[in-house]
Amino acid sequence: MTVPRSGAMAYTTAYTSLAGYLANAGQHPREMCRLLRTYYENNGLYDQLRLDLTHIGAERESLRPLRNPANRAVEFYAAKLWPGDLDALEIKADRAAIVTPIQQVWSWSNWRARKQVAARWFALYGDLPIKVVQSIDRARVYFQLVRPEYITDFSVDERDYFTAMRLDVPITRIIGGQERAHTRTEAWDKASDSYRVWEHDRPADTPLANLGAPIETASMTADFGIDFVPFVMAKFRDIGDERGAGCFEHVLDKLDEANRLATRLHQMLFRHAGGMWALENPTMFDSAGRPVPPARVTKNADDEVEVGSEKMLRLPGGYTLRSLVPEIQYEAALAILESHIQEMERDLPELAYYRLREQSELSGRAIRLLLTDLIDKALEARGNAVDALVRANQMALTIGKQAGIEGFGGVGEYEAGDFTHTIGLPEIVPLSEIEQLETLEKKRDVLSIPATILQQEAGYSDEEIAAIAEAQAVEQQAQQQSLAAAMLELERRADRGQSPAITEDDA
Repeated sequence: MTVPRSGAMAYTTAYTSLAGYLANAGQHPREMCRLLRTYYENNGLYDQLRLDLTHIGAERESLRPLRNPANRAVEFYAAKLWPGDLDALEIKADRAAIVTPIQQVWSWSNWRARKQVAARWFALYGDLPIKVVQSIDRARVYFQLVRPEYITDFSVDERDYFTAMRLDVPITRIIGGQERAHTRTEAWDKASDSYRVWEHDRPADTPLANLGAPIETASMTADFGIDFVPFVMAKFRDIGDERGAGCFEHVLDKLDEANRLATRLHQMLFRHAGGMWALENPTMFDSAGRPVPPARVTKNADDEVEVGSEKMLRLPGGYTLRSLVPEIQYEAALAILESHIQEMERDLPELAYYRLREQSELSGRAIRLLLTDLIDKALEARGNAVDALVRANQMALTIGKQAGIEGFGGVGEYEAGDFTHTIGLPEIVPLSEIEQLETLEKKRDVLSIPATILQQEAGYSDEEIAAIAEAQAVEQQAQQQSLAAAMLELERRADRGQSPAITEDDA
């Protein structure tokens, strides 16, 4: 990542962190995206940041990324946003005809794998842009994830649907036998019903008017059969800005301070690892009252004596060795660091999840209670992501129908509300199976909820519920037949004047 040098000296004294510079110095959001990616990858984090801070004239001390929870925070959402196989994403629609086409779009998009990439980018960058693409042969429609840093400019309407979109994607071209960096600029504009593409070697922010003639042009309605810009974008946290905020973007300064404390603690610990020693002689004067001169230490083979596996030194008479390593309160420094991490955990509740996960004695209910802040944060992010996925599905259904793709003919019309659907997902922090059964049992006893509804709530499919009902009916019938046989035997005994009790001889 390279921060532009323009205006660097103006910010020499104003900013002491790169995050502060990028957020307040009018830099494009792509620079913040690259900064967040550096924190997430962690290796060489402060080497890169120190170089970039030098570019803006704000050099900082050397730090090590020893307490950087950015990766863990992002990975929590990769595991919990929409986990598991595609079967875990249950499509619930009034019009059943749209379910299979949506599942086909997911298959063509390799969504089973790509949804995990989407979850990571969503939590990391704060934005999840999805482009709905039709294949060149017009036989498929699929999703394409877009890195937020490639979005140079866009505009939306009152419903947050895109009306214009510009992407600047770095590419490599072979020119004269050598690789050269180029940029592919893609511009969509609903107002002018246009789609244009350029390839050039100019900066990403170059105005379109200065890029010359595009290498590709098309009409959105005539060539693609759509009247919308085929992009959706979800915000991880919507704070009212054009772009969303990522899961750890708000704690960058605290994160740096934690690494500063950890770096200092390690410096104190290892600075004196080799040890420093001094020769001391308690006798200050000789028998004549003259000051005793310092001992002369010479290096020879007789200076060291081996006792077992240990080496010992021969010292001049009357001299002792004293360690010069200062008595530093490492425990106090560590306590300060741990206290700071606890403070950071209040702003980054994902850290509490990893801490509580180690306490196996806690129940699912207890964990859910302790992680209320985290679950609320995750549910907000999941709601935004699912909303964007639903809109992308609706765009894909529209494109598939317009292109005449097999299986999309009976999906209905968007304007008629035929594409309305939701997506069901498992709990962020699920209860254990025993806890779920206890909850269902209480609902049955207190609320008298029918067994079929409780089975659906427990996650059983309609086929499984039908199989359970059939098995219960067979068992009930067998019990009734057994009871009828027993009653008949009792009647026969009564007719014969025998005891109604069945003895071993009767058996």
